[in-house]
Amino acid sequence: MATVSVIFDYISLMICIIMLIRSLLFSSSPAGVERFCTDLQVKSIKFDVVKFEMAEVNQATVKNVNIYQGEIDVVKFDGTNNFDMWKCEVMDALTLSNLEDALLLENKPKEISEKEWDRMNRTACRVIRSCLTEHLKYHVMNETSARKIWDILEDMFLSRSIENRLHLKRRLYRFRLNKRISIGENMNNYNNLLADLASLKVVIEDEDKALVLLSSLSDEEYETFVLPFINGKKSLSYNKVSAALVNHELRKKDKRVFH
Repeated sequence: MATVSVIFDYISLMICIIMLIRSLLFSSSPAGVERFCTDLQVKSIKFDVVKFEMAEVNQATVKNVNIYQGEIDVVKFDGTNNFDMWKCEVMDALTLSNLEDALLLENKPKEISEKEWDRMNRTACRVIRSCLTEHLKYHVMNETSARKIWDILEDMFLSRSIENRLHLKRRLYRFRLNKRISIGENMNNYNNLLADLASLKVVIEDEDKALVLLSSLSDEEYETFVLPFINGKKSLSYNKVSAALVNHELRKKDKRVFH
């Protein structure tokens, strides 16, 4: 009976693969392929529908824009993601294409002709707009100056970045170790928070990073772990504290397994 079950499972898998290949050959959209996989409940097959040429970008399903044949990926700005990080990514894309002058310079350089300057601006505008979701494109759809588009977007979202900075700092100082998730997930959350603050040009000293992490631990459970880092010490290293915490949690986990 076990052999029959294995054969049946193998045949079912082969049918799914054949249907999937057929769908890939005839489906006209990445979203269609994803829906197909979901309907079949093929859990082991995952598609990363994020990297496409600009002409193939479907704004309803794709959040990333591939600029110039895979040289750099820019996450589309939708008004909710990090504006400063998005600006950095767009500037990198423009620089790789030698279009940064259209954004950085207010006036045309003498050594560039009017025709070339117009071409640079229009190309830069197209790149910037391709990195925006559709509802934001409406605000800049008729602009032919990259600098003008940049100014409009900064007027709309720079104040939100300041507000976001305050929220992130509040989250940092309120950070607490979550016992319901692994130490790895906790450290990822903490490091992501630090990275978001760094993208907003918020400088958190290394010692403060370590202190906030130590303060996130409960006194009842971690007092013997925390005190050696503070008593008699002149400074703290975030890397040393984070590595020690991970090792501490792994040792606790091993003890529970063997007892």
